[in-house]
Amino acid sequence: MNITIEENYTNLIKFLKELDPLLSKIEIEANSKKDLLLAAFTRLIITHVESIHILIKKELSNSAYTLVRPLFDTILRMKYMYYIMEKSDIEKIWISKNWNQKFPNPTKMATSLDNHLNNTFYVDILKDIKNNSHDYTHTGMKQIASMFNDDDSISVCDDRELQLEIMSNTLNLLKTSISIYLSIGINNGNLLKKDVEKLLL
Repeated sequence: MNITIEENYTNLIKFLKELDPLLSKIEIEANSKKDLLLAAFTRLIITHVESIHILIKKELSNSAYTLVRPLFDTILRMKYMYYIMEKSDIEKIWISKNWNQKFPNPTKMATSLDNHLNNTFYVDILKDIKNNSHDYTHTGMKQIASMFNDDDSISVCDDRELQLEIMSNTLNLLKTSISIYLSIGINNGNLLKKDVEKLLL
């Protein structure tokens, strides 16, 4: 049985409250640009996911859907930077030099990550997002059509199934994304592995 929007939102807030003290324990060396960028990307991903949930809870779903593509692009850039990007390029984007030129387009980033991780996870998600969320991000047919009732009168027609799917999927994406940053805390002794595993269950 699907849980309600309110329950989804409550689950996210509970998760974030448990996550925050773990994040605050992670220490990063000032000269580790890679880890500092990872921390910034992680915080941005958290912000996007929380915003999506808040907007859906407030019945502002169309605005929430516009954030799904930026959320996924942020995840792609974070993981591409961390797993694929050369150290010299990380140094360049740190000083905002040729930022966009150092990141390939989303399809290439997704393919590179899947090849690195030996799966099709990111390519599959990107295909789904292009088919479904891209329209909402760029105010396409689905975005405008959702403003009409069956009798062509203007109204916001929220798709409850889609709302619940977006809330569930974005929380799962958040968990898979922050695991990289939390692993730094485990490796440097700031966090216990069992505490991280318990959070990400």
